[in-house]
Amino acid sequence: WKSELSYIQGPPGTGKSYTISALILSAIYLKKKILFVSHKEAAVKIVKDMIDDLLGKESLLYIGTHINTKK
Repeated sequence: WKSELSYIQGPPGTGKSYTISALILSAIYLKKKILFVSHKEAAVKIVKDMIDDLLGKESLLYIGTHINTKK
């Protein structure tokens, strides 16, 4: 929590989604604001589903558009 910005990257199966979910949960606990963005919709969905399972479907705000709907 000493940096204002964090960047997490790595190959599949290295625990990125779990790490990001843990950071989001700790931010919520500490009453901090957090913005999670990704180029990949699947990555956002995995993290959102993890948080939804723990805190309920209304705990996060998801803003985006499905790639297939863009022209």
